[in-house]
Amino acid sequence: MRANEGIGALLRDVGLRATRQRQDVLQVLRDNPNTPLSVDELVDELPRGFDRVTAYRIVNTLAEKGLVEKVNHLSNNLKVLLSPSLNKRHEHLITCRICGTSSTAKVCVEPKWQDKLSRLGFSNVSHNLSFTGVCEKHG
Repeated sequence: MRANEGIGALLRDVGLRATRQRQDVLQVLRDNPNTPLSVDELVDELPRGFDRVTAYRIVNTLAEKGLVEKVNHLSNNLKVLLSPSLNKRHEHLITCRICGTSSTAKVCVEPKWQDKLSRLGFSNVSHNLSFTGVCEKHG
C-alpha cells in the first residue's frame, strides 16, 4: 500500500483538512493496525520534530471524528488504535497483564447488541472491550 493512500480522503470525508501531520499520524496507526500506541510511542514513529502536544491534539481530533479509538492500556496510559471501521474488520485485543504484549482476540459481544441498544433510543452505537490475561511466555 502506498504511503498515505486514501488517508487524505478519509480526513476530508469527516470534515477535516488533510494536513501532512494528520496523514502521518493515521499512516503510523495504519502500519500498526493491532498495536495500541501511546502518544509517546506514536511520536517515536513519526517524522523527526513532531511534538507531543501536536500529537495529542491530532489524536483527540481523530478520535472525535471516529478515525481512531482510544483504549485504556494496563499501564494506565492512554493508547490509540486505528478505528476498527477503517481496519475493515471488527476485532478486540487481549493484553498480557505481565508484559503488556497485545494480540488480536477474534471474539465480540452478542451480535444483536446493536439492535437492543437502538431500541433504547441510541444510534451510531459502538463499544470498546478490554480483555486481559497472562500470555504463554509468562503463564
